[in-house]
Amino acid sequence: MKALIESHKSKLVKGLKLEDSHIRKFNKSDKHVCDVCARAKITRMAFKKVHAVRGKNLGDYISVDVAVFINCPSREGYRYVVQLLDHATKHSWVYPMKDRDEFIEKLRDFVDVKLRRHGAKIRHYHADGGAELISKKVLAILKREGARYTWNPAETPELNAKTERRFRTLGERTLSMVIRSCLPVDFWWDAYEASNYITNRLPTKTARGYQTPYEGVYSEIPDLSTLRVWGCKSYITIPKTYRRKDFRDKCHVGYLMGYSEEGVMGYKIYVPDLKEIIVGVNCLFNEVIPSYREEYFQELSKLQFEMAKDESTVESFEHFVGIRYHDDESLLEFVTTRIVILQGVIVAYRAPVNKDGRVGFEEKSPIHVADVVRMIELSTSRLNGGESKLSEERAVRSILKAGIGHEARWRLSRVLRRT
Repeated sequence: MKALIESHKSKLVKGLKLEDSHIRKFNKSDKHVCDVCARAKITRMAFKKVHAVRGKNLGDYISVDVAVFINCPSREGYRYVVQLLDHATKHSWVYPMKDRDEFIEKLRDFVDVKLRRHGAKIRHYHADGGAELISKKVLAILKREGARYTWNPAETPELNAKTERRFRTLGERTLSMVIRSCLPVDFWWDAYEASNYITNRLPTKTARGYQTPYEGVYSEIPDLSTLRVWGCKSYITIPKTYRRKDFRDKCHVGYLMGYSEEGVMGYKIYVPDLKEIIVGVNCLFNEVIPSYREEYFQELSKLQFEMAKDESTVESFEHFVGIRYHDDESLLEFVTTRIVILQGVIVAYRAPVNKDGRVGFEEKSPIHVADVVRMIELSTSRLNGGESKLSEERAVRSILKAGIGHEARWRLSRVLRRT
């Protein structure tokens, strides 16, 4: 209606047969709502950005939400992450969960342990309306603490904006760490926990001004001198009591997973040989992590290639699907998931094998099938008690029939002889 009136006044259209007497001025006090327009054109309400910090002390305002990773379980089997964010200090606590029903246990730990050690209590609890976040058991705990509780209506994440934004921050940092480390995506929970550890030690706007969330909770400035590149190659010493008196390695080789905040102090190192995390302080770190693709193709430039007489097909290697082996560089255990042809070359996709024997998420980047053949041979040799390495040239000539037409004159494999 307003567009028609303005068009008539400005003489942008003709033929409306309107006169000034037919037009009245619309005031802001006019609250008439067209029934048809309301039913056909209603949209979401606009939310103004809230710059004020809710609460003045720890526990005054706690917001809660759950992140879902249902299609990408971690190596421990975690599919959910619950975050509790204190708005006064901007300190966040994250808990992994295999099932949503575990939230009640996490809330008890947060209320009875995390807050109580600082002499704080929940005064206001705000959730996004998820069933597990406002269940009867949850409300019973809040009533026991004398806390006020609220939650969002359906499809209004804007009312829980601080928690949603922290989820985005942690998720993006986690993804960056996993991509840069070149480790399997199944290690995402370790990266997520480490990213939260770092975020709590970076300054932001709080109720007490611009400071770190860590200082807001513990009343001391955090020391960042112990931070290292996540996922870098690490060496952790083996205690003398567990060493044999011979010429064996004095350390375990693994990857940095994070930092221990409770219990044993030190760095968390994942050791592929043991398939478990070891915590210690006597560690060395190689923080230079070359790109997997870059390193792979640098190795290719050092090789000389030769063509096999017979051509190979995908069917020639399908019997390797489902076979487990250890990567000769990362020492992690993998299983071959499928064999395909990519850009004229036979490649294999693989997935990591977790400690409990469960197969993880398939990696996006494939490797050449010749590398899989070689590593399977080496793994089989170790299982059979053979200490000597198999001849790489023999492995190529006897097992791998390299060649898929004229496009396969270059081979993506470190199995062939070096120049």
